[in-house]
Amino acid sequence: MNNAAIRLFLVSSSIFLFGIVQDISGDQLKEIELGPDTHIKNIQEPFDYFSNNWTVIALKDYERGTRVTPEGAWILDDGVVCKPFIGPDKSFLNAQVSRTLANGHLPIVLFDFVLNHELHYTIEMFAIPWIRDWRAAYEGPNRENYINWMQITIENPRSANAIATWGWKWEPLESIQCRKLFENRHAIYGGGALRGVLQIPNDTTITAQDDALQLDIRLRPQGSATIDVAIPFQSISRFQNAAASELALLDYETWRERTESFWEVLLERGAQLSVPESKVQETYLASLVYQFITRDHNEVHPGEGFYDTYYIRDAAYQAISLAYAGFLDECAEGLEPIKRYQQESGQLMSQKGQFDANGYGVWAPVEYYRLTQDRDWLEAWYPILEKAVDFTRTMRRTETDPSSPYYGVLPRALADGEYLWDGSCHILGYDWWNLRAVQSLAYAAEVLGKTGKASELQKEFEDYRGCILKALDKTGLEFIPPSYEKKGTHWGNLEVIFPTQLIDKNDTRVGATLHEVRDNFGGGFVEGIIQWRPSIFAIHPYMSQFVTNSFIIRGEYEEAVDGFYSFLLHTTATHGFPEGIYYKKREAWSDTLPHTWAAALYVITLRNMLIREEGETLHLLSAVPGSWLEPGQRIRFHRVPTHFGEMGLETVAENERIRIQIHTPSRNKPETVAVHLPPHLEILSASCGEKSLEIASPGVVQMPGEDMDETVSLTLDVQRKDAPIQTFESTVAAYLKGLEQ
Repeated sequence: MNNAAIRLFLVSSSIFLFGIVQDISGDQLKEIELGPDTHIKNIQEPFDYFSNNWTVIALKDYERGTRVTPEGAWILDDGVVCKPFIGPDKSFLNAQVSRTLANGHLPIVLFDFVLNHELHYTIEMFAIPWIRDWRAAYEGPNRENYINWMQITIENPRSANAIATWGWKWEPLESIQCRKLFENRHAIYGGGALRGVLQIPNDTTITAQDDALQLDIRLRPQGSATIDVAIPFQSISRFQNAAASELALLDYETWRERTESFWEVLLERGAQLSVPESKVQETYLASLVYQFITRDHNEVHPGEGFYDTYYIRDAAYQAISLAYAGFLDECAEGLEPIKRYQQESGQLMSQKGQFDANGYGVWAPVEYYRLTQDRDWLEAWYPILEKAVDFTRTMRRTETDPSSPYYGVLPRALADGEYLWDGSCHILGYDWWNLRAVQSLAYAAEVLGKTGKASELQKEFEDYRGCILKALDKTGLEFIPPSYEKKGTHWGNLEVIFPTQLIDKNDTRVGATLHEVRDNFGGGFVEGIIQWRPSIFAIHPYMSQFVTNSFIIRGEYEEAVDGFYSFLLHTTATHGFPEGIYYKKREAWSDTLPHTWAAALYVITLRNMLIREEGETLHLLSAVPGSWLEPGQRIRFHRVPTHFGEMGLETVAENERIRIQIHTPSRNKPETVAVHLPPHLEILSASCGEKSLEIASPGVVQMPGEDMDETVSLTLDVQRKDAPIQTFESTVAAYLKGLEQ
């Protein structure tokens, strides 16, 4: 039995053996009206936050992907929209028609629903490379064109004949034609070009009129039919008859298997991570897939069809997220374009007039070195990084009056994140990031044996930080504002202890800032997310991860876990994150889905919850949700890069015991390893073999790194306390309950 037959058997079994036919007519499934005579019921209804739940089907490293609209339409290369319709009144799909991903995370988009209580539709759509040299073309484009594939399977579980209507509109084309090639394969033309090739079942009537192609398929009792359509992303001259013949000979099952295999093998090349919560796991893997899709010839971009260009600040986080996920070569590729953006002044600048990229562009290459210890890499980058820091040193000395409140900090500049466009303010985030550049270069100089330079840079760091803190004191605020002028919305000012600590994590200003944005600014968090501009009811999920990671670092467990799940709440059912949200409409700004800077921050946050470095201390399980340590659950990861080398871990939870096996970092041992457990698990005793371990504080066990063998087995005896345990499902339930109130 081939894969198509297996899938058909499973679907049919679910209908006939498990009584979905009865559910179709009952109240178990919500009815969705697509048109006056067309309504559907989803077979599954996974939670999807968005009313504009865009997604994408595409290939790794191609310049452009095919954006899939909430109506299931494809946005093609020349701006043509290929829009499917269904049913007797030729209705379009909408955002309420559930969509998921194959295997939970692959860029194979699935729809599964019942039409008018009668016909069961399953739809798959994905992208494949052009046929020639296809193996290499999965890894990256040998030509920019590729093929979008859609398969529609229709089943008639009834005891009478049925007619199924399906079709497509090509907007704004005016004359669609369909010509038979051979057997049941037809070429579709429009606008003077080949638009695709169609394979239809027997007993199908084709009608081409204006911009639409309609199929009416006769289905026998308890019968099924399958439609395949292959549509090039870039249209092809109608005179290239060979292209139509090539498309007509494609076999759906072969190419689906190749597509699934490519993406799964690619993901297996990275670090392996497994947590016992499907939404968390699937979103992690999908976030990596989206990153590879939105890369253009190895250059990381934060969006497909929007923000489809290089931003140093986005790229820094995106590239490092790939490194944390074990894709070190891909990280190096993603950082390489930074060099192109160095100005004669030394400044690293991808967005004119803004200073933060200069810090991101120094931190990320140094962080890559920390993970790889590639000295040649660091030496090659050092002159670029040094010039960037020289720019910082010059610019922060623009103000020469020591009595000025802005002495020793960067000059006024515009800032898009802080929504301060007129350039009249001094931006805190710009100073934090340029201070981080000095910090990073000082470390690099020390590594490369430039001890005099390292000492000089450390003094520069201390002086610069002192000037920032003095300027902060002059604001009279207890918290760190977006600008010293106390204007703007919160953004870079939140990145003070994440991704590196610039001041002590327990500094009262850090705690006051987290309290300000979480509880006060605009009335505090909305749906667990920081407000960006309260006046327009806008929240910013990925910016909240600056806050969430700060809570992780500070050991504020409940706030960290809630921040993580609140971020996860604001995703599509295909695991796409937005840029920002108009929360009253549940709408992503400007259809910014999936946004891959947000995806990168998800990968980084999940990694930091499980494993993170703090100087010479390795922290494990810093903010693990309690449900992951319920009896019988396991957490696993291996080949995870850290500052100490690759490492792995496995936890096995029992009723009164947590067993943890650590595969020690491969390169060098940390001074200390700190293992954390959630507050509801009181640690009674801890041991490594016959040796007792120190319970450093409630919920934290420490052991000297020098005592670690290649593999270390820890046993933590625990007492479980009654406490609510947050999960993705409980977060969704609380959100939906809040909507009812």
